[in-house]
Amino acid sequence: MATTALLRPRAVVAARATTEPVLVKALLVAAAVSFLLLFLVVPLVAVFVQAFEKGWAAYLAALGEPMALSALKLTLLTAGVAVPLNLLFGVAAAWTRKAPASACCAIDSGSGWRSGFPGSP
Repeated sequence: MATTALLRPRAVVAARATTEPVLVKALLVAAAVSFLLLFLVVPLVAVFVQAFEKGWAAYLAALGEPMALSALKLTLLTAGVAVPLNLLFGVAAAWTRKAPASACCAIDSGSGWRSGFPGSP
């Protein structure tokens, strides 16, 4: 009788991702949102308020100046070079990532890590 108990599969219980109380989660989310507001939204609003404080006509006139056009061209050129290079090096880094030894041949090694290499099962 004891051997039949050993052969029965156990029920798998999914573990919770976090065990923190709801109050802690809410405080962490509030801290993250406050950080974004303080360091991203407030400066952005300040820039737009100052840029449009004299109206659309002054803003469009400033865009037509040679230095502003040069700055826009340099910005677009830099972005045009940086984005493809980031794509190239990011894909290369993802392809050369070393897989854990336990997951080299299995789809799921039990740790939850799935192999993302081309040709892997």
